[in-house]
Amino acid sequence: MPTTSGQTLLCSYRYDPLDRLDSYAQASAPNLLRFYCKSRLVTQIQGAMGHSIVRHDYYLLAQQQRHNLQIDTRLLATDQQCSVLRALDAKQTHSLVYTPYGQSLPANGIFSLLMFNGEQPDPQTGHYLLGNGYRVFNPVLMRFHGPDSLSPFGKGGLNAYAYCLGDPVNRVDPTGNASFNLNIANKMLSWLSRARKTIIAKNPETFQKLISGPAEMSQFKHVSYHGSSTKHAPSLTQGLDRQHSGKNGNQALGPGFYTTDVLDIAKRHADIAARNDNSTPVVFNVYVKDFHTFKPIKYDANDHTINGRIIMTGKPEYIQEGHTLLFPIGVYNKIKVQPFDNSVPGRLQPKPDPYQIRKTT
Repeated sequence: MPTTSGQTLLCSYRYDPLDRLDSYAQASAPNLLRFYCKSRLVTQIQGAMGHSIVRHDYYLLAQQQRHNLQIDTRLLATDQQCSVLRALDAKQTHSLVYTPYGQSLPANGIFSLLMFNGEQPDPQTGHYLLGNGYRVFNPVLMRFHGPDSLSPFGKGGLNAYAYCLGDPVNRVDPTGNASFNLNIANKMLSWLSRARKTIIAKNPETFQKLISGPAEMSQFKHVSYHGSSTKHAPSLTQGLDRQHSGKNGNQALGPGFYTTDVLDIAKRHADIAARNDNSTPVVFNVYVKDFHTFKPIKYDANDHTINGRIIMTGKPEYIQEGHTLLFPIGVYNKIKVQPFDNSVPGRLQPKPDPYQIRKTT
């Protein structure tokens, strides 16, 4: 990158095909490489120094630092927004405090790879590159350096440079594009968990039928996944109707209920839906009754008779293109949707993401 007279280039940034920041090129130090698991940073390597992050779902648990043959492991304590407050190593406990907008003056340098809201500060500026390098947030100025693409008429709010709509205590903005209220999201997840436990406690037989019962649910087969958000969870689990017809997407294969046989793809769609709805992502299992009787067909833009054929002949059909399975409105009565749960047996084995295969071979 060219520089003007009298200026020195300190650092340049490089991005991968998914627009994630994957390396820093520094003039006075080895290149810094970043590695992700889905959309979350898990490993960083710079020369002989390496850092790895251990997580459970959204929460940070520990950080491991490797330098040559020496390994230093630190346990991390965070708040509900995932800001690192303490780190415990073999010798002592390190503490860290922040202003509401994330400014911090840690003693003895930055001890944790991730800090405010579980994000990594830029090694040169101390700013936060939210959305894996999408947008720069300055905790000193308490604002973004660039405008929000969803402002002023979308979810970004009237002020295109404001962080978390001016409420950084209750809201988080991991993407740099649209913030959401963490308290509401946590309450919704807590409500879903309590509702599930209540159903199990009060109606164990009904719950068993929903997941693997010998009666009606024995005729259903788990065939795919659907990514959505907590906003649509109640309507999806109560039964599909015509409102679930891909209206929030581009309907590339026509109207119907869009699903996928790859779990990671469903998770990405759930993340997108959550950002659009300002809520929390949820992945659902899709069960189809008498799936062995369904006929897979290829998408034909000129075929407008699929629902009519299903009604007239009684022979169900579905469209399959790559990893997408589209169920037309005519078979909605044969579909049940339940939140994804790893603890329930009988799930599809997640198929590898084609992009991940290409990336690792």
